[in-house]
Amino acid sequence: MKYSKLGWEEVSKFEEIKGYGQHIWRHHEKYFFVTDEGGIAEQRVVYELPLELFQSPYQVFLSYLKSLT
Repeated sequence: MKYSKLGWEEVSKFEEIKGYGQHIWRHHEKYFFVTDEGGIAEQRVVYELPLELFQSPYQVFLSYLKSLT
């Protein structure tokens, strides 16, 4: 993963992927991982999340099950 040029203010306007506690967001075909970093003075940091990391075998399996119904 690499740092995104976008900040939390921009990413928070994208589509939140439910079930990840406001950590995974999507905008078109791009995914973003948001986390708090730092010790005493925490700040929100945005990473670009490669699609391969988000689509783990578990996710692919869930998609397959949904397609059967």
